[in-house]
Amino acid sequence: MLLHLRQPLPPGQNGFRPSRLPSGRARIHPDPQRNRTVHRDQAGPHGPQPLRRSGYGAILDSEVQEVDLATGELVFSWDILDHVDPTESEVPASDASSSGGVWDAYHMNSIDEGPHGEVLVSARNMWAAYDISRRTGRIRWQLGGKKSDFTFGPNADFYWQHDVRFRPEGRISMFDDGCCSQPDGTPEQQSHGLILNLNFARRRATVHKTYYHAPPLYSASQGNTQALPNGNQFIGWGQNSYYSEYAYPGNSQNNGSQSLLYDAKMPGSNISYRAFRNQWVGRPYYPPSAAARARGGHGVVYASWNGSTETRGWQLLAGPRPHSLRVVRGRVPRTGFETALATANRGPYFQVRALDAHGRGLGTSRVVTLTR
Repeated sequence: MLLHLRQPLPPGQNGFRPSRLPSGRARIHPDPQRNRTVHRDQAGPHGPQPLRRSGYGAILDSEVQEVDLATGELVFSWDILDHVDPTESEVPASDASSSGGVWDAYHMNSIDEGPHGEVLVSARNMWAAYDISRRTGRIRWQLGGKKSDFTFGPNADFYWQHDVRFRPEGRISMFDDGCCSQPDGTPEQQSHGLILNLNFARRRATVHKTYYHAPPLYSASQGNTQALPNGNQFIGWGQNSYYSEYAYPGNSQNNGSQSLLYDAKMPGSNISYRAFRNQWVGRPYYPPSAAARARGGHGVVYASWNGSTETRGWQLLAGPRPHSLRVVRGRVPRTGFETALATANRGPYFQVRALDAHGRGLGTSRVVTLTR
C-alpha cells in the first residue's frame, strides 16, 4: 500500500520553491529540507531489509511541479517515486535507522528545462540524471545509476552529483561531488566541475571538459558549475568554502591550477550551496546621502549612495533657499564610496544628484545645510 497525496499543495506549503519561467509559469523545485515522506508497506519479501522487519517504513519522496502563475493551474507534475525504483539507490535502506526512520533514497537536488521543453532531473543518491518527457512523464533516458542508458568513457563517471544542466551541442554539465554517502565517508573521487558529451546514437558519455581544484577538494554535498557568457566556467565547491573561475579549456585531476582565473575562499566555516557570478545591478530604494561642511573658506559637500552600482558621477546643486537650487557643479566623477565636491558657492542649501554613465539622473538627495 502506498499512501501518497495526489492533490498538490499550494507553493510554500508543500516544501517546494518556485522559479519563474520565460512563459510566465513557475517551475517548482524540491526543497531538500522539506520534501515529503511517503509511507510504504515493506512487508513483502523484496522490501528493504531494515524496513521489512517492522513491515512499515518511510521513503523521502520528491516531486517536480510547473504552475501557471496567472491562473494557479498545475500544468505539469512528476513524482520520482512513481517512475524510479528506490532499490536502485546508492544509499542503503539501513540508513533510515540513523535518520528518524526515513530512507532518503533519491535526494533530488536540481532540475533544468531543455530546448524542447524536456525536463532534466538530478537524483544525488541515485548517482543519476533523468531526461523526462513533459508530455507523457516518461523517462526518455537515464544517465548514470544502476540502470544507465549510457556507457561511460574514461573519467566520465560521476558520484553524488549536483546541478545537472543542459548544454548546447548534446552536452550536459554538473558538479561531480565524487563524495560521499556520509560527511566523513570515503570519497569515490575528487570533486570537480564536469561537462559531458552525450552520443545518443552510441549511447556513450565521454568527458568534454573537467575543472579540478588545487589543492584537491572533496565536497560531501552541494556545489555547482555555471557557464558564463564568455565561455568561462564558475565553480561553487559546495561544502568546501571555495568558489573559482576557470577558462573554458579546463584542466585535469593532477593539474588543478591550469586555466584557473580566480579563486576565493569564504571566511571561517562559511559555505554556499551554490555560487554564481552574474552582472548585478544595485538600485537602492532610498535616496543618495549628502553632508555639507565648511572647509578653509569654501564648502565641501560629500555625496554617497550605498548600494548603487550605476552611479558614475555627481551633480552639485546650491541656493539661498531650499526650493530655489541650481546646478553649481556639472558632472564630477564618482571616487569610491564617498565623493567630495568642493564649491565656492555659499549656499547655504545644497543637494546632490547621482548620474549614470550617460549623464542621466538616477536619484537626488534631500536638501542639506552647510555646517561649520
